[in-house]
Amino acid sequence: MKRVIYLILVLTICLAAQDEKTKKKDGEPVYFVAVEKMPEIIGGMQALASNVIYPAEAKEKGIEGKVFLRVKINEKGEVDSIAIIKGAHELLDQAAIEAVKKTKFTPGEQRGKKVKVEISVPIMFKLAKEKKDSEK
Repeated sequence: MKRVIYLILVLTICLAAQDEKTKKKDGEPVYFVAVEKMPEIIGGMQALASNVIYPAEAKEKGIEGKVFLRVKINEKGEVDSIAIIKGAHELLDQAAIEAVKKTKFTPGEQRGKKVKVEISVPIMFKLAKEKKDSEK
């Protein structure tokens, strides 16, 4: 019986400590990286793709690549901050950031409560290949 009470007490302390960790860490809000319901792009990937504007200079120079962003989504589904995890080129990096800023998300949820979540968003920049005269 004492073991059961001790176990319950330990679990209660652990859960209370976990809840405390989600409030503040060095004055900064804590963002979850895995939750029961992850944030989703409203309108799906098509909505994000429609926000991406391929920079003209990058097109002219034939610059392609994949940009990986760390996006922090708040309890309202708004983008709090964006950081580059892995960039492709400064022109593409900036275009990816601008596209994500325009994108709307559903908030993440944990235990039925809306929470702050950090997600990774990959954006691929690929130029369409032009057909050769023989292929036209």
